[in-house]
Amino acid sequence: TSAMGTNRGCRAHCSFCTVPELFGKGIVHLRTIQGIIEEIKTLYDMGIRHITWLDDDLLYNSKRVIDLFKAIADLKLDLTWDATNGLIAAAVTEEITDAMVASGCVGFNLGIETGNPQRLRDIHKPGTVESFRKCKKITDKYPHLFIKGYLIVGFPDETLSQLLDTVNLGLELQLD
Repeated sequence: TSAMGTNRGCRAHCSFCTVPELFGKGIVHLRTIQGIIEEIKTLYDMGIRHITWLDDDLLYNSKRVIDLFKAIADLKLDLTWDATNGLIAAAVTEEITDAMVASGCVGFNLGIETGNPQRLRDIHKPGTVESFRKCKKITDKYPHLFIKGYLIVGFPDETLSQLLDTVNLGLELQLD
């Protein structure tokens, strides 16, 4: 297994995250697809058969990421990958998921954080409860994918009701 990144930075402005402080608010620095493919080939030649993407916003540009996943699939390598940093659920589409699976995706994590709509707005999360449900509906078509969700409880001033919204959403989504 090897860790890689296709970009640095994130389009989101989540209040609890330090990524904007490191790379700039809403700024995503992209690597070239060719550079990523060359690195994958080098790692493969060294015996690496699994990649863990460390991007904070792996799905930043839908066309680019589909092109990347197609280029990986075109390599026809015995290679799998996962994304552990937490994908933005609202960016997950059927077309992207198809390309992910074709390129070797075996799972990913979703940055859900909270199941309470007001709390999502308070923390400037780019997702909504509905986008989490939509993402789950898309990914249910791929039962072999291992999908986890990141949930946070204990936000400053979080009420018991808001906390329970998070617990209930987690139970509803039935992620891995």
